[in-house]
Amino acid sequence: GMMMYGLAKEQCKQFDVCTNSGDAKVNERLITLFYAGRSELTARNCPPLHKAAEKIEILLQIPLIQSTLSLMILNPSMNEDNFGELYAFSRSILPYVEEADRDASQIIAKNIDFRPTKGNLDAAMMALKDAIPKMGVDCDLVGRLDGKSACAKSTATSHTGSFVLSLSTCTVLSFVGVIVTFLM
Repeated sequence: GMMMYGLAKEQCKQFDVCTNSGDAKVNERLITLFYAGRSELTARNCPPLHKAAEKIEILLQIPLIQSTLSLMILNPSMNEDNFGELYAFSRSILPYVEEADRDASQIIAKNIDFRPTKGNLDAAMMALKDAIPKMGVDCDLVGRLDGKSACAKSTATSHTGSFVLSLSTCTVLSFVGVIVTFLM
């Protein structure tokens, strides 16, 4: 919702991934996919809806990744407020990291603990940077922080996400989409 939209817009400035209008590039892609998904839902066209949902799931990770990296890089001396944010953001992406790179997720979980040190944060940051391309996330959309790429590698690999939209779920969603469209 608005929280993710606002978070992406806030982080786009830090990561140099804003559009000319000042919005986050990821937000523009998400809006396009939401409209595409609505069209597929209305048409009860499940395979393209599934594909759009998978892309949306990946794109929604970007502001969470950016927030985690930002807090690790820009705040090496963690105060309690920053640590609480870092802990929450890192835990929000941990399932996605684990799916792509179990070792990286264990490093992140271990090193972003109750009182992380600079060395712990460095280890967690390198693990996350290595995992981002494996998560199917476009490194160009994550951007650059302090002139450095947010990813260890600049190319994204395919994501084999666990998000599954079954035929029965698609049918239910199609029905809900028709009702919503009718009410609008």
